[in-house]
Amino acid sequence: MGFGPFTSVDDVKARLADVGYLASDAVATTVYLAATLGKPLLVEGPAGVGKTELSRAVAEASEAELVRLQCYEGVDEARALYEWNHAKQLLRITAGRDESWDEARTDIFSEEFLLPRPLLTAIRNEHPTVLLIDETDKADVEIEGLLLEVLGDFQVTVPELGTIVAKQRPFVVLTSNATRELSEALRRRCLFLHIGFPEAELEERIVRLKVPELDATLTGSVVRVVNALR
Repeated sequence: MGFGPFTSVDDVKARLADVGYLASDAVATTVYLAATLGKPLLVEGPAGVGKTELSRAVAEASEAELVRLQCYEGVDEARALYEWNHAKQLLRITAGRDESWDEARTDIFSEEFLLPRPLLTAIRNEHPTVLLIDETDKADVEIEGLLLEVLGDFQVTVPELGTIVAKQRPFVVLTSNATRELSEALRRRCLFLHIGFPEAELEERIVRLKVPELDATLTGSVVRVVNALR
């Protein structure tokens, strides 16, 4: 089941341009295929080329909610998926000291005490959602197993509550600066897109879009200098 808002590659380019993102043919084609096929999109490239901005643009262009999981060394299931509100649970147990443990346990492991994190939030969302898993390469290798499980069936099992299945699959974008190799299993799950630094012509168009008051001659000079420094 695909994401659904785009009708063609040209439609992707036009909608992204309307929200200020000038997509190349390769970017627009890959976004269209990922949305149509319902597959996660793995976007790789150096810092500053617009990987994260692409997710924001897709969300805005499709009128979807953007949910972001920022990866870092040490991010775990509790930060990525869900955890229980232990302080609130403790208050509930303290307030109900006359109850048996079975009665208290049924209560404290309920929706009221659940703290959904980005992955669970995106899966439970009934509205169109773009799930951005940003800088995936910064996370520990162990988190990839969790991502494979969630992105495979788009469902999460909370032992105390049961299995939560996505009513509407989110459009998933994983970004990577390629500081380490992601697992082959995760890469196979996704459509791959490499975004490099834009060609001079596209870069000039981007500068003119972002800084329209800049003189055309100066814009060209700035782009040539930046390209030379790279």
